[in-house]
Amino acid sequence: MIQGTIFSTLPAEPENSLSIQYAGGFIGGDINFIKKLSANHHGISLRSGNSYWSVNAQAGRVEAFNSNSDVPIYQRFYVGGADTVRGYQYASQIGPANGGDLMAVGNVEYKFPIVQEKNHTVLQGLSFMILAEVGQRE
Repeated sequence: MIQGTIFSTLPAEPENSLSIQYAGGFIGGDINFIKKLSANHHGISLRSGNSYWSVNAQAGRVEAFNSNSDVPIYQRFYVGGADTVRGYQYASQIGPANGGDLMAVGNVEYKFPIVQEKNHTVLQGLSFMILAEVGQRE
């Protein structure tokens, strides 16, 4: 028997977003691409709010829609750094050197208090697992 464990969707409700960037075409310009990105987050608070599980996922695709156009290197996908893959420098070790047109990142995190004072967490620990891929369509 485990006592004092409370499952709740607090402190965060699921968050989902979809963004679409469009350049060129009927808008005009020299660059023609469409970039789609989906991001999802869900967190569950445990043990009266002191510990926290979260699941995060991101997926994206960018493509040129005119045969005379390539996706600019600065609009391609890169991963690494605190926002996607901790422990890897941004745009350095994962995926093609010139970026990818497909991207998927998923992670699971468990945050827990190490030191607490007056019912506030002073020092927190974090365990996580990350899966990531950046690639090119054939």
